[in-house]
Amino acid sequence: MNEPHPLIRAVRPIVEAVGATLLPADQQEPSDVPLVWDGVTVAVVRIPPLHGALDRLIDGVESELGGPLPSLSREDKQKAVRLLDERGAFI
Repeated sequence: MNEPHPLIRAVRPIVEAVGATLLPADQQEPSDVPLVWDGVTVAVVRIPPLHGALDRLIDGVESELGGPLPSLSREDKQKAVRLLDERGAFI
């Protein structure tokens, strides 16, 4: 099995954190972001649509804090609001 390109290994955590998808370069669509290394597109990043973005942010915060927002303590709910604000949920 081939080891992924170093650029792909480097950006994978960021791509996954924002809910995007890494795809082979030959599957590129016009809205995809190409990952270029030494002038060669090694992969593309497909950004998820904006609808559902807030749900993804909330899911991430819930995972980070260990449970659904309604079941969290008052302190953790306040932390959740701060995290969501830092991540642009209220823009």
